[in-house]
Amino acid sequence: MSLSLANLLMTVMLILALYHNCSVTTRDGVEIPLRDAVHNIRVSPAWANMKQTIGRLIRCLVSEGLYKFMYELRVVLDAEGENSAYTVRQLSMLHTAHVTSGIARIWCEGVMKLRENNLRVM
Repeated sequence: MSLSLANLLMTVMLILALYHNCSVTTRDGVEIPLRDAVHNIRVSPAWANMKQTIGRLIRCLVSEGLYKFMYELRVVLDAEGENSAYTVRQLSMLHTAHVTSGIARIWCEGVMKLRENNLRVM
């Protein structure tokens, strides 16, 4: 018991030393102290959105069950980024067919122009 308590104490001390003494360097060469970087992450909208999403998933798991949770998790992970694109464009999922057909029409028109100019389509 005392060994695990000592390990816990040493781990906490190491984490605190890193938190107060380390810094992060951005691509621009600006050094930001780690405590400020952690604070910036915690107040960012992306962190708030992630906390809200995790809370929603946990509530779904408890109330709806595993199958609904797995479905919601698949929607949240959104490997193709389609939901994010709708959010950025401020469209609902109801506009999906209209947007898809519009994109397909634009792509087809572009292909036809390429073919008219004897250019190859990828």
